[in-house]
Amino acid sequence: MCDVHSGTCVCQPGFGGPACNRMDCPNNCTGHGLCTSMRDAAEDFNGFSLNRSVVYNNWDADQIYGCVCDVGFQGGDCSQKICDVGGRCTHALDE
Repeated sequence: MCDVHSGTCVCQPGFGGPACNRMDCPNNCTGHGLCTSMRDAAEDFNGFSLNRSVVYNNWDADQIYGCVCDVGFQGGDCSQKICDVGGRCTHALDE
C-alpha cells in the first residue's frame, strides 16, 4: 500500500524494495544465514549449500532474495538445526 502523501510504500510481509516488488528473506534468516539475491547466490560458492558458481542475469536476478543458511542450519528462514540420524545436532548454539 502506498502513502500518497509521503510517496513511500508499506510492503506486505515477504516483500521489500521501494515499490514492494522484491521478494525478501523470511524472518531475516533468523540470524543463522545470509539474505542474498539470486544473482549473488549463483555467483557464490561456500562448499555447503552453494556448491557451484554460475552467472545468473535473468530479469529476476535482483528481484528474488532468499536465505543462504550457515553450516548447521536449514529451512526457508534458516531456523531449523541440522541433526544427524541419532538426533544429535551438528551445530548447537547456546540460545
